[in-house]
Amino acid sequence: MTVAEAIYSFSGLEDTSANALQRTLVLRQLNGADEFVVDHNKAVNLAAADLYVELVNSPDFGEGSLSITRARKSHIATAARLYRENGEPEKANSLYKSITVSGKATSRW
Repeated sequence: MTVAEAIYSFSGLEDTSANALQRTLVLRQLNGADEFVVDHNKAVNLAAADLYVELVNSPDFGEGSLSITRARKSHIATAARLYRENGEPEKANSLYKSITVSGKATSRW
C-alpha cells in the first residue's frame, strides 16, 4: 500500500481530489508513491486530518435531483481527534473556535 492509498483509506476521503491530496502531501513532506510503513503513520494521520478540514470547508453541491453534502460535524470531530493523537492539539482546538456577536437588536422593521 502506498502513502496515498493509506490516506484514501480513511472513511470519507476516498473521493478526495488528486490536487487536494497532492497539496497536502507536499505540505506534510510526504511522497504519495512511497510504500506506507509504520514510520509514516503520524504524518499520514495529520495529512488525513488536513483533508477532513478541507472537506468541511468545501461547499455542498446540488443539481436537479443530485445533491452532495458533507458530514461536517463528523469530519471536524475526526480531524480534531487525529490532530490531538498526533501531536498538534493547537490545530484541534482551533477547529472549535467560533465568533460570538453580542449586542442589542430590536425587533422593529
